Amino acid sequence: MSTEFAQRTSRRRGSASAPAPTPHVQRVGSPYGVAISPAAAPDLLGLQHVVGNRGVQQLINGGGGALLHRAPTLAPPGPSATTDREGNALQSSGGHQYLTSVPADVSWHKGKAAALPPNPKATYADLHTRCQVIRDQQLMLAMSMRGDMKYWFAKVYHFVTKHELMQIDSGVYKYPLMKMQEVIAFHATYEQNLNNWRTNNKAKVESNWRSAFEAAEGAERWWRTAAIEIKNALLPSMQAHIRFDLPRAIAACFERYYGGIPGLTLADFQSDFDAMSPVFDDASEDLQPEIDEAVTWISPSLRVDPTNWHFAQELGFAFAFPIGLERQHSWEKAGGIVRGHQGGITDQRGMQKRLKASSTVAHPYSGSEDFEVDGDDVEDYDWNKQPR
Repeated sequence: MSTEFAQRTSRRRGSASAPAPTPHVQRVGSPYGVAISPAAAPDLLGLQHVVGNRGVQQLINGGGGALLHRAPTLAPPGPSATTDREGNALQSSGGHQYLTSVPADVSWHKGKAAALPPNPKATYADLHTRCQVIRDQQLMLAMSMRGDMKYWFAKVYHFVTKHELMQIDSGVYKYPLMKMQEVIAFHATYEQNLNNWRTNNKAKVESNWRSAFEAAEGAERWWRTAAIEIKNALLPSMQAHIRFDLPRAIAACFERYYGGIPGLTLADFQSDFDAMSPVFDDASEDLQPEIDEAVTWISPSLRVDPTNWHFAQELGFAFAFPIGLERQHSWEKAGGIVRGHQGGITDQRGMQKRLKASSTVAHPYSGSEDFEVDGDDVEDYDWNKQPR
């Protein structure tokens, strides 16, 4: 008789013996929903332990949005609560509840205690699982676009998420919760725009991504080398992401989870933003062999060959899109969004005017490009509404 059969029979007979606990998954409460302990974090083959068979099928069918951005299932503690479910003392202010000290067993958090929400261990576990799901979904999404020039950004974006998670797991960041919240926000924007584009619902595609997708689909021309085609497909999507989605997501995550908490400002998170720089180099290195195979007809080692991706990457990107400088401008935009909201600017035109004026003054020789994708001025981007 199997153990499972014996347990069922025992329960039917009214036995007091309890069934053996499930060994693989530990479900814990979290402000974001059901969470998995870090030790039991799933891969694609184990996602049914997190979201069930229907959730896995939904993810495979490309409908991961509802899975990844589901509404919270557990309400946060009420205003009168003084401790959370993990036994941590709480303080309330600015519409947030937060910890008064960093628990001894929360070694992954190296920043201010006020940046920790109620039940920080459950929150970390849930966010980490959701980011793993996003990483794997992005890979599936990229593979579904093989042969499409939009594939190249989708693939490098997967590598960026992969290395961001590796940095989080390595303890690089002071505020890893914020980094994971950003990963989820970035993905929500890209997924929404790409899904609308691929289903021909282009009126709902934000203008930065409309320009990027049009450029990618028009990158192939008979007179261009393969390396230049890939660069022309990648660059506009990088502009759409870094110049627009990045600052909006940073500002939105700060305001949603940390804004109004005494002693916390956006500046507290800047060192983590700067520490993310190696992620882009590592993602590029991961993509390099695949690009070499796609574009090189002589030898990947011949970097002087103008048909080689190395040539286009080292000479073209260095001048066309210096990532470090672009990211710094985006951080400044994120600060401008937060300060604009604090000053009562909540309309699209007012925020656009504020950000453009600030960039022009701060960067007179390059600020005008901060609002372009593939040479197109993007004037109607909504800096105030982050997709969820």
